[in-house]
Amino acid sequence: MKIIHIIPTLRKGGAERLVLDICNELQLRNHEVLLICLYSDNDYPELSSTINRVVCKTKFFPSFLRKKHIELKELNTIINTFRPHVIHSHLFEAEIISRSCLYPPAVYFTHCHDNMYQFENFRLNSLTHKTTFLNWYEKQYLIKQYNHCWYQHRQQCS
Repeated sequence: MKIIHIIPTLRKGGAERLVLDICNELQLRNHEVLLICLYSDNDYPELSSTINRVVCKTKFFPSFLRKKHIELKELNTIINTFRPHVIHSHLFEAEIISRSCLYPPAVYFTHCHDNMYQFENFRLNSLTHKTTFLNWYEKQYLIKQYNHCWYQHRQQCS
């Protein structure tokens, strides 16, 4: 199988270490793996040396009042060239980016490694705190993308 993993960085952390262990194990099992990082930081050069890894510049600036700004051309090119069977995202930023760039033939997996405050329930005080409101808005955007991804994949398989 051809599998893409997407993670923001390879800075020291549990999610980063786990994704490297997963990628290395999948390669040992003869899967073709591509690790996409959104930033170039890499505190694990010894663990990532045998992994096919690319740094992909993307931008996602949500906006409630104006049009959101999304730049995914490079990511689209990478995904369409690699033609994965699976796209597996790690951490919230990679989740937003991966679900904004749909590739219907692939099966998407989400790996939540932490207590993502973006998924907290909406409360009335969310309207008065810009950060809390933006988190809620990003959650709504992501839920919409989950549904769109599911629908596109279902249409592809029919």
